[in-house]
Amino acid sequence: KNMKMVYLAAKCFLSFQDEVFFNFIQTLQPVEHRMEKMILGQYSIYNDSKSTNPKALQVAIESMKEPFDLIVGGKFSSQEDIEAIRSLIQNTLIQQTFVFGQIASYFEDYPLFFEKHHVFKSKIILFSPGAASLDGFKNYEERGNFFKIYIQSMLQGE
Repeated sequence: KNMKMVYLAAKCFLSFQDEVFFNFIQTLQPVEHRMEKMILGQYSIYNDSKSTNPKALQVAIESMKEPFDLIVGGKFSSQEDIEAIRSLIQNTLIQQTFVFGQIASYFEDYPLFFEKHHVFKSKIILFSPGAASLDGFKNYEERGNFFKIYIQSMLQGE
């Protein structure tokens, strides 16, 4: 979606062949912790630890095209945020939702993440907290790095 807008804007101001633009796009690397893709065995994992509010979570969810498991959590700033998350996790592509951090007390029917080994329903996992990291981590980078280490050790035996 964003790349399409970049392409259209660039075409308005610059003269180039489409192939040149598309070849350039293929060389771009994702920003760490922003829909950063990892392949671990049979799993495709997206680390979107930079998702620090419900709007960022919404964008991440809307970018998914296949069924996936979702991991959300962190420190929420308002009841409005809790309700926004509650609404977002009703997306029909979400097979299962795990929670962690402060949000867990608002979503008691969902399994806790970072507590034990989990069985995922999908081979695609989206870690997009949708909230600040300050209830357990210094910042989203620390949270994202912790997630990468945790998920690698958890899935290593599968």
